[in-house]
Amino acid sequence: MTIGAISAEGARRVFADVAGPDLESEGFSPGRGMVWARAVSEDLVHIIALTRLKWEFKLRWGASLPFVPHAWAPGLRWHRSIDDSRFDVFEWPDEASPHAPSRGEPGSFVHWARSALHSIVGIRGTPNSVAECLGEDVFRKEMSALWKPLRERTKAWLERARTLGDVLERAREQIAEDESRGWNAGPGVSVARAFLLARLGRRDEGLRALELVQPVGVHVGESRLDEASLRRLRAALERAARR
Repeated sequence: MTIGAISAEGARRVFADVAGPDLESEGFSPGRGMVWARAVSEDLVHIIALTRLKWEFKLRWGASLPFVPHAWAPGLRWHRSIDDSRFDVFEWPDEASPHAPSRGEPGSFVHWARSALHSIVGIRGTPNSVAECLGEDVFRKEMSALWKPLRERTKAWLERARTLGDVLERAREQIAEDESRGWNAGPGVSVARAFLLARLGRRDEGLRALELVQPVGVHVGESRLDEASLRRLRAALERAARR
């Protein structure tokens, strides 16, 4: 067994080996980094990605909307091609799957290694995550155990996000869940909700929703929503509503 931190390329390769055949059978293709994408329409792309966190990797899935900007200061930036797909509305489960990878039976190497990680750096591992630091053999084993139950959960969520109307409902659910947990997940999904309303012919609702977007995000890479940004977003939302 080889021990050491797995690289992003190694994680991408293992995920492709474990999940690739299932994803390809569902119409997904590998994109940049650790993202797999499937075009549903010109306005909607489904994506599944392995995301690198501190000391671990975690799966999430969701919808990429080419008519929604992902940044707005100092100017608007877009993800209009399938290769540039990124999450606008998504699910990133925090509760553990009943079949999530075991943290190791007492006395096993994996149990010892995870205990050592917690003692040294305070990392327990979040639910539905795969450890980065225990080597490729353990990573592959844990990824295989993780993918089996999450494949069905992923498929079920994406089946409920087949149209823009579906994605609007998923955005509403995501915002409500974040609020129920006392989180501020940042303005991204709220901006997506506003643009979805406009795209679906509900321009006035979209503009009102845009005015209610919380100004500060917590996700790395998201911009502050200042007045200049709001002006740019209003103009872009008007264009989205006219199409």
